[in-house]
Amino acid sequence: MVAVQKMKLDHMTEKGLAEVKSEIDALSKIHHRHLLSLLGFYLDDNERLLVYEFMPKGTLSEHLFGRGGVVVNPLDWITRLRISVDIAKGIDYLHSLATESYIHRDLKPSNILLGDDLRAKLANFGLLRLAPSGTSSATTRVIGTLGYIDPEYHAEEKVSTKADVYSFGIILMELITGLKALDKSRSEESSLLAPWFQKIRLDKGKLVKVIDSTIAMNEETLRSIQTVALMAARCCNRNPKRRPDMSGVLDQLRLMSTASV
Repeated sequence: MVAVQKMKLDHMTEKGLAEVKSEIDALSKIHHRHLLSLLGFYLDDNERLLVYEFMPKGTLSEHLFGRGGVVVNPLDWITRLRISVDIAKGIDYLHSLATESYIHRDLKPSNILLGDDLRAKLANFGLLRLAPSGTSSATTRVIGTLGYIDPEYHAEEKVSTKADVYSFGIILMELITGLKALDKSRSEESSLLAPWFQKIRLDKGKLVKVIDSTIAMNEETLRSIQTVALMAARCCNRNPKRRPDMSGVLDQLRLMSTASV
């Protein structure tokens, strides 16, 4: 079974068309078990068809926040931890293991797809761009999704692989809390998840209260969540130079995932 994305050109903006072409070009160069595979495409003057591998369990967003008001089976903590490892592997590949270094620029739960075994793959590569060499950053217009965008990128229009690290930190916070990165229906203090989480995670009592209530808790799970909370905070440091590389994040998550099995 495959998934087919069909787009009529008369309904597509120039920006949208550019993103489609960018995705096709990128996916012809990158291949990893935790990146969604483009199996084929068809282009003519009237429409674009993109054929992807089918991921039957939908998006991570649907499992964390629901699907059209319908509650999806909640994910236990071990599964959430394993999903974080899968995505970290995909990002680490983009940053340092592919033939060239890439920045995804739109990491979020709706761009993370789950298979029958709930193993995760990163999708939507329309905003992918080559990373600058070394530790430098490139100047570019700000694109992405509010709530997940690196503050430095948003303020100074400078992007590096550390922008993806920031977004990944937000996803870790969402895995812990079951709360969206940006939700204006919450109080003004907590509507933006990152700064609010950075404060409450320092207090064990407050952290326990914001852990997703669908997660079955015990002392071992709490210790694991506290460690991931610290990692999320480090990933979301406002200074990009003080954020870890994805390879380091992946190493820590792997150890935790193995210990939790």
